[in-house]
Amino acid sequence: MSKENFNSSDCLARLHKIAEEIPSGVRRNEVESILPFMTSEELLPVTNSIIINAVKQKIDDFWNNYNISEKLKNLKEMQEKAPNEKAWRPTTGEVDVKPIIACALRERKKRLEEEIRRTKEKSDTLKSDLIYSREKLEKQILETNQ
Repeated sequence: MSKENFNSSDCLARLHKIAEEIPSGVRRNEVESILPFMTSEELLPVTNSIIINAVKQKIDDFWNNYNISEKLKNLKEMQEKAPNEKAWRPTTGEVDVKPIIACALRERKKRLEEEIRRTKEKSDTLKSDLIYSREKLEKQILETNQ
């Protein structure tokens, strides 16, 4: 085991490098140099064992260098010593929505009032046109009847 001082990014980088090398397997020349002595059925478990041991070693180095077991123990003690209080949570669903809705309602009311005013003007125009047309029609009927 090396005496290097690892940080988490170094360990993670090494784990990633090992993980990247797992699918590639061994190189052809390495296999050919081993094959006279080992069959592929013998070679696969050995290769797997080497990879597994390398990953476990890096994990163990990380665990020991960062004193993870002690940190977990301290965390558990803090949890046990913490007062048994209900955790604070923000209140939700209790917002007064009237001010939020009021602005939109006022805008909607203004638009509806404007629409009513335009419709009323249109109706008055149509009403006057209708009265004029009716009077004209009545006049024509009277002229044809005479």
